[in-house]
Amino acid sequence: MTEQRPAEPAREGTELTLLRLTADIAEELVGIDGLDRAAQHTADLVARRGVADVVGLSVHSRHGPARRLGSSDAGLAALDRVASASLMTPRDVLLADGEVLVLPATREEARWPEWAAATATAGLHSALFVGMPPARTDVTVLELYGRRPGAFPPAATRAASHLAHQIGLLLRHVDRATNLTVALNSRGVVGQAQGMLMERYELDGDQAMAVLRRHSQETQLKLHTVAELVVAGRRLHAGRADDPSAPPR
Repeated sequence: MTEQRPAEPAREGTELTLLRLTADIAEELVGIDGLDRAAQHTADLVARRGVADVVGLSVHSRHGPARRLGSSDAGLAALDRVASASLMTPRDVLLADGEVLVLPATREEARWPEWAAATATAGLHSALFVGMPPARTDVTVLELYGRRPGAFPPAATRAASHLAHQIGLLLRHVDRATNLTVALNSRGVVGQAQGMLMERYELDGDQAMAVLRRHSQETQLKLHTVAELVVAGRRLHAGRADDPSAPPR
């Protein structure tokens, strides 16, 4: 009698589930602007699919504290307060893409006692942190929490590592697309303001741009902000007796 091997179908099922979840996240993020909004949608969807009881996403600057991007449960705010109090937490561990930190019993974590106490209060008794592909130059991390100890066995850890990688790529795409849109919109507003000044004061393109840049320097406002003022029809004031929007002499 041939021995049955259920492991392969189980692995196939896990891989298919991950593919479907990744596809659903990608569809969910269509048309969403901003890394924070995309992260919040992702955290909610991953939690709804039962990957973990509570899901969080955070970004870790190499030169500053970690920042919450999104969470499926308001209870993570308590853990964030511990982190903001300059106390060491697992979020301070900079994880590379695919690297995992498994905490089978958070209550027993002697490395981060204040954080361990906060997780117990929140009813989160196990945790899994997975590094994702970085957004910009910062480290991004998928945080999975279980309401019972040992909620993340090795198989779940491997699946979470694959899922985190795909989520990271999707969020990075959203971030880049958002930055591109902002840049294009900014360029469009500056161009509109430049054209309005050219028409209003009979300037050429270089002269109009010089007016915008001069006012930006004098007011310490960004060029895009100055351009928005012009397009909105507001006069430019820089604390000078003469009209700062006049052509340079």
